[in-house]
Amino acid sequence: MSAYGRQRGLTLGRGIRIGILLAILGALSEILALLLAMTSADQGLQPPPDDVARLAIDAGGLKRTEFLTEDKILIRAEQLGSFDERPIVVVGHGFRRSRRQGDELARALLREGYAVLLFDFRASGESTGKYTTFGATEGADIAAAVGYLENVLAIPRGHCAFVGFSMGAAAALLRPDAVRDMAAVVAVAPYARLDHSMSARTQRFTLLPLDPWYRPATWAFRKVLGFDVADVAPIDHVASIAPTPLLLLGGDRDWRAPPQELYALFDAAKEPCEVEILKGHDHAALEDWPADLVERIVEFLRRRLPIEDGDR
Repeated sequence: MSAYGRQRGLTLGRGIRIGILLAILGALSEILALLLAMTSADQGLQPPPDDVARLAIDAGGLKRTEFLTEDKILIRAEQLGSFDERPIVVVGHGFRRSRRQGDELARALLREGYAVLLFDFRASGESTGKYTTFGATEGADIAAAVGYLENVLAIPRGHCAFVGFSMGAAAALLRPDAVRDMAAVVAVAPYARLDHSMSARTQRFTLLPLDPWYRPATWAFRKVLGFDVADVAPIDHVASIAPTPLLLLGGDRDWRAPPQELYALFDAAKEPCEVEILKGHDHAALEDWPADLVERIVEFLRRRLPIEDGDR
């Protein structure tokens, strides 16, 4: 058969061109997805479930409150239980969630004898703000929450603890000054570096690494939010949490915050610090506060922020 009659094959040059086109299309879709994800979403925030509300009222009351961050973001929150009589646990939620994510943990903490402060990070739930930033700027929201306790309610840091999940955990590690000198900090499924977390996400869903294929997406971050994802690294700040006791918790099936990331954070931290990887859990499972996760958090708090008999 003559060359004239042959079907046209996939040449190396044509394959490279197709690959480049797919990479460009993937990068553009990634930029769009990231920018959509960063913007505030209507999350249909609802009041706490009846059982949480009853527990809070029995423990001293349920009060809605709000406070401003250093960059003038209005953070809306709920006080559950008596803040005059009980040790307080501040809970920070994950990416594109609201304070309602903390309801399950709040149940356990209220039963244990703690009061709880649930708040919405910027651009989440009822708080103001245009963008969420995966923890890069949410540390200011934690600082505002702790400042509200200290400066408005006159509650010393040593009478409080912080528990954060994913973005909330990373935000606390990125702003150690916001949580230092608290009785305890619990970081559930934090990332060690934001670029590692983004790379894991893009590889999971597109089979391509973040660098160099998704440089346009990281450029979009710099252009819109004013920071480089490579500079957002809790591992560079975790040592400054000390001397506050720190507990790092993760799941053995979590690809967003894999065990090696938590062990890297543990190695970079200073004493007192503990790390534990819970078996059988991925990121989504931890998000729902499974019983073994809650039990480990409560056990840590019992040691670091004990409940006195008169506090119950």
